[in-house]
Amino acid sequence: REVIDLLPASRDPEVVDAWGTRVRATLAEARDPQDRLLALELLRSWSGEGKAAALERALGSDPDPAVRIRVVQLLPGALAHPGPAIARALHDPVPEVRAAALALAGRWPELAVDVLACADGQPMESVVRALVQQHRGRAGDLADLVLAGRPAIQRAASALALGRLQDPDCAPLLGHMIDDDDPRVRRAAVRALGDLVGAEVVPLLLAALRAPWEEVRSDALQAIGRAAPERLPEATSSLRDDPAPSVRRVVARSLVGLLRSSTDARTRKEVRAQLDRWQLDPDAQVRATAVGAPTELTA
Repeated sequence: REVIDLLPASRDPEVVDAWGTRVRATLAEARDPQDRLLALELLRSWSGEGKAAALERALGSDPDPAVRIRVVQLLPGALAHPGPAIARALHDPVPEVRAAALALAGRWPELAVDVLACADGQPMESVVRALVQQHRGRAGDLADLVLAGRPAIQRAASALALGRLQDPDCAPLLGHMIDDDDPRVRRAAVRALGDLVGAEVVPLLLAALRAPWEEVRSDALQAIGRAAPERLPEATSSLRDDPAPSVRRVVARSLVGLLRSSTDARTRKEVRAQLDRWQLDPDAQVRATAVGAPTELTA
């Protein structure tokens, strides 16, 4: 500690370099985390060769989260290009270290994908929005950026974050994500589409009604009920012969809900006619739901 406390007054490069070597050794080898934190503070005033490597080594290997957090905070002023180191910190096992990295990551657009799929699954929505705007009209390119090599749980979290943006420009990307090979991602994408507002959303949800996965068809129908309830009769009609009883049960419940909420006489008449047909469904739960629907046609 006596050695590293003595900032060299000399401008002699050899003296400064020797001092820097001792400080870096303290950062790497000192047992007391307070000594390592002190070494970090001293490194701030040193611009010699090896500073970046010492900080990155501490970020990746120091056992004390407080030291790693302080490294993250020093990165922007210490490294000419801190982005890659901050990106690694976004995946630190300690939430507080990840939070420190997230607080800085928004300054570097190239970190957008790392922020979007950071280890704790908590995307930064402002960065997600920047991604969408940067790749506006190129949903395939954006899908490749967001989805490539990411664990399914992160892809699903990304889909839900896109839905929370309430930006119709997100719709094409979410449409791509409906075809993901993981059911969690598919369902998250459909639910996120239901949270968006815009004419682009409904065609994607109607297309999802033809998906080979019954959970996607069920979720798509419910999403249509949220995003465009006036299109529900059209959607439910397309599922009249769906092979999955679970989907047909969602259809019957959706029709009953629309019958109870709609004040449009024409819509209610159409829904009532569909429910009469659903009373003949082979599934007992579907029949019971249809039979139990209100019979009056006035609101």
